[in-house]
Amino acid sequence: LNEFDLVGMSLAYELGGCNCIQMMHVGRIPKTRQERMAAEPDGPFDPLKGSAPLVFAGGPTATSNPEPFSDFFDFFALGDGEECLPEIGHCLQRTKREGLNREETLFRLATEVQG
Repeated sequence: LNEFDLVGMSLAYELGGCNCIQMMHVGRIPKTRQERMAAEPDGPFDPLKGSAPLVFAGGPTATSNPEPFSDFFDFFALGDGEECLPEIGHCLQRTKREGLNREETLFRLATEVQG
């Protein structure tokens, strides 16, 4: 999992968050967004060159109350996944083409993707 650009997880209920953290552990992804940010190498965001994947969550629990999980995910996809997932993918393609770093990529996702 740690070589993917994005890892998305569904939070259908509160206890599912524990499974998400376990999946990050097994997939060798730092569990908190702070750990992922601290370990980020200088330069463009690229998991093949040492960046951890961007980890996000969607689903009913992420939409209704994402705060308890905010330390573990880089961002949340709110609303209908079928509509926002293509937008997320296209936005990430653009940021990689432009050579943006992790922080700039997250900012672009937050400002360009609806949901």
